[in-house]
Amino acid sequence: QAEALATENGGSLTITHDRGAALRDAHVVYAKSWGSLATWGNAEAESTQRAPLRDWCVTEASMPPQAHFMHCLPVRRNVIATDAVLDGPNSLILEQAENRLHAQTALLETLLS
Repeated sequence: QAEALATENGGSLTITHDRGAALRDAHVVYAKSWGSLATWGNAEAESTQRAPLRDWCVTEASMPPQAHFMHCLPVRRNVIATDAVLDGPNSLILEQAENRLHAQTALLETLLS
């Protein structure tokens, strides 16, 4: 359904399991991490589980020069994305956080009025 909606609106959506291919022509890189409840609170087990994913940290080298970076925050620096990406000129994380504040304020006003 997402692919159909993208096409209807002049966009495109590609699903791939090749990280390099996904990043190559990206306009926006939206990184989102996940945590397993099975390893919650067990740093050693979590570290073992995440070991194969270490190369997934978004770095300047992996980001296309034209791409903007987004993350819903909070973010673990140098685990999900490097400081250079998070603080770089193409990062939209602060704007995204500000927009979230306005959206949440409007939602609360709607719910409480």
